[in-house]
Amino acid sequence: MIEFEKTAINVKKTMMQGVCYSVYKGENRIYGVLAEGGCATFIVVSLDRKKIIFSQDAPGATGSWGVCEASDGRIYFGSYVNGGLYRFDPRVEKFETLFDNLPNAKFIFSLDADNENNIYGGTWPNCAVFKYNGISEKLDFYDEKIITTEDYVRLVLYNHDRKSLYASISAHSHVVEYKEGIGIVRDIFPMEYRKESFVIILGFYNNAIYANMPQSHEIVAIDLDSGEVLKKLPCPAANEEILPMGIDVSRLIMGYRSGGYTIDPQNDRIYHFIGEDDDTIMGIWPYSDGESVITSSFGGCFFLYNTITGKRTDFKIEIPRKSIEIRQLHMDRTGTIYSTGYLKGGHCIYDPETDTGIQYDGVGQSEGITSGDGKIYFGKYPGAYIYEFDPEKPWNMPGNPRELFELKTPANQDRPFAIKVFDEKLYIGTIPNYGDIQGALTVYDIKNKKHTIRKDFSDSRSIVSLEYKNGILYGGTTVCGGLGSYTKQESGTVFALDTKNDRYIYEVEPVSGCKNAGGLCLTPEGKLLGCADSTFFIMDSETGNVEYTKKLAEFNRNKDYKWEVSFIKKGPGKLYYIVTANTLFSLDLQEMVFDQLEEKQVNLLEFDKKGRLYCQYEDNVREIIRSKKPVL
Repeated sequence: MIEFEKTAINVKKTMMQGVCYSVYKGENRIYGVLAEGGCATFIVVSLDRKKIIFSQDAPGATGSWGVCEASDGRIYFGSYVNGGLYRFDPRVEKFETLFDNLPNAKFIFSLDADNENNIYGGTWPNCAVFKYNGISEKLDFYDEKIITTEDYVRLVLYNHDRKSLYASISAHSHVVEYKEGIGIVRDIFPMEYRKESFVIILGFYNNAIYANMPQSHEIVAIDLDSGEVLKKLPCPAANEEILPMGIDVSRLIMGYRSGGYTIDPQNDRIYHFIGEDDDTIMGIWPYSDGESVITSSFGGCFFLYNTITGKRTDFKIEIPRKSIEIRQLHMDRTGTIYSTGYLKGGHCIYDPETDTGIQYDGVGQSEGITSGDGKIYFGKYPGAYIYEFDPEKPWNMPGNPRELFELKTPANQDRPFAIKVFDEKLYIGTIPNYGDIQGALTVYDIKNKKHTIRKDFSDSRSIVSLEYKNGILYGGTTVCGGLGSYTKQESGTVFALDTKNDRYIYEVEPVSGCKNAGGLCLTPEGKLLGCADSTFFIMDSETGNVEYTKKLAEFNRNKDYKWEVSFIKKGPGKLYYIVTANTLFSLDLQEMVFDQLEEKQVNLLEFDKKGRLYCQYEDNVREIIRSKKPVL
């Protein structure tokens, strides 16, 4: 066994997705949930006193997407990844866990309330809608697998006039109406927008539901009886007027998870609130003074906008930053190690010699990191944005890092998992957007600063690993597309592309029935090593013939992300090192001897220049550990 020590690699962020605004005994408050740090934390923020006035950890929860106030003034929130339901009573400052886990749920994505102490919610991955009554303390499920092929109930919104609940279902969108005692009344979502991955329900006006269609860049009004699209309103640019002076805020459609949009339905005007830098506005509400609106952001920032004076007031309230999950590890040619955090990113630049790391913000969550020609490249989710960073210049000086291009608009791609530099070209393998199953291979010519996108490498698969030698690009694929997509193929593949002649040499299934073929690593002898799920394989890189397979560990198909599960690297001595299914092995390739090196779960794999091995510690995904001595 290898003896490990904790490193200074760490990323901290303020992440407050779940949030609501309320007034309690004349005091303006924000109720929110801080994500990560090993445990989510429920907080009560007094905007008047400009401080946190209550804080308590939520056992079992990592974070929250849904917080709401019930009709009796108690506050509820749903959590992830445990799918729990919690409650706070402001009258006695009592915090309680109602359910550690709702049946078959990992995420409660949204909550809303009616006037009779009922709380409604939507869940993932069982695509369910539930109701909880705060008086009887009774939980009922309206439905599970509402649409049998879908996983997400992303938003719920209660219509008090119709006494109906509306549920937005993804990643192939529907909007379903529910009535008490009847169940599903209808799916009102128009067929012309079924390509939308997520639909954000904003609110109601004159028997119409207003919904944001992010892919179409439109906000539409849909008649609640006929399902007819009454209006199509283009979403404004982020620099549009924030709100006109003197507008009556009571007539505006606004609320939680609005994406920063506010609608005046009387004149079909849309206004867009934006956060600072990469921050996202999570909610907008009418303020208690009757003439202002209050906003809350993902990063825990609040500002008040007065429509009479036009004055914006930012609340300087200290909201804690918590350690978040480490997503990637990459060492550049100088020996510096780069890592990133999940959710919302932040990057740690780490010096192994001094065991010191400095966090930098501004790029977001990188699904892939690589280096070449003296530059560092980041592949950011969402939207598959590609960034270039010059480490010889200060971070966040103008144009450093700089955005090169994005792949969502031209190719519907979302997660740049496989990203490598070979022969002055940046190769990028991406997972598509939610609901889509076709990934892409993008090639960026670093000198000419031009890129090409192709999807012809494999049908209904995405690229999770890349290798290269003498003009031949090798790619490992997965059958798992964007979250919420339907799997079409059965097995991940390995392909070989002659980049000089633009000719595919082969595509093979290394192990039939295994969904991911990742962790590709070329040996000096021309053998291609990889893992199909958790089955190790050796291929002849020239012919594609599979010469050896061995199952190393049990692969968990129920992980929240389904794509890259394996890493293989040559160590400083004669051994190769493998992380698959959260298990660390060494391999003597000459003797074909495998040794398991760590009993606890790990993920990720990297070495520093002294030969010390780095992994993510799965019992605490916010920590990176390294071997105390170089591995042999």
